Amino acid sequence: MMRGRNNATWLEAGFAKHVDEFWRLAGELEPFPRRLTGPASLALPLVVRELSPLTLDDIRLWLATRNITNSLEDAKWDANRRLRGCLLAYRGSAFVLVDSSDPDDEKRFTVAHELAHFLLDYWEPRLRSIATLGEDIIPALDGLRPPTRTERLHAILSTMSLGLHMDLMERTSSGGYTSQATLVAEERADRLALELLAPTADAWVVISEMLDASNASNTSTSYASLHKHSTEIFCQRYGLPEEQARPYSAWLLKKGGHSPGFRDWLGLGD
Repeated sequence: MMRGRNNATWLEAGFAKHVDEFWRLAGELEPFPRRLTGPASLALPLVVRELSPLTLDDIRLWLATRNITNSLEDAKWDANRRLRGCLLAYRGSAFVLVDSSDPDDEKRFTVAHELAHFLLDYWEPRLRSIATLGEDIIPALDGLRPPTRTERLHAILSTMSLGLHMDLMERTSSGGYTSQATLVAEERADRLALELLAPTADAWVVISEMLDASNASNTSTSYASLHKHSTEIFCQRYGLPEEQARPYSAWLLKKGGHSPGFRDWLGLGD
């Protein structure tokens, strides 16, 4: 097995802290493949609900029945647009809405992605704001009163929205993102989602064992074959969608010194 690499350094700073604290609060690690719905409700003020179909109109109705003012009320978007998931965080609690008609692997990653958004973009900034400014800031964070000038000037508030916090997970990524900040936020959520579902330390052992077996066979194995095999393992072991398993396994293979060669770029790697 390959040694000498500190895989913890591959994670963005702070991710390990989020993951360790999440599982500490949940009480125990969930076995693979993880669903996260149970641990999330134990560790956080967050509940997962499935709807079918999940559209913008469904979200508008869900919010209206709870008398929650939101930016969707006057939006001119297509009311029939389908979503994979949605995070709705309000007054310190959250719901993750998931399209129940999606395959299990897609629902699994949707939950993990929206849970990551909750931790990174809502829960951590909220706790940091309260710790710095005191509990008097809570009504402003919850949208129950406008923030004071001092609160507005405080840098912490620039990292989070006041009132309802919402994240919509599109059904495909082909539409791109409207800003660099959105792209960065989505990529960070994807990485933390993968760390919750398929932690790097465990995935690295899987990759290492596969590469050790390949080296022991004394036969030349193409990068394409290694990538295909590791992707299949990740889909089976962690229940990941192939769309997520492929780049994740490629990233780990690269960390292990395996990158696509010229023949692979030409599609001749097998």
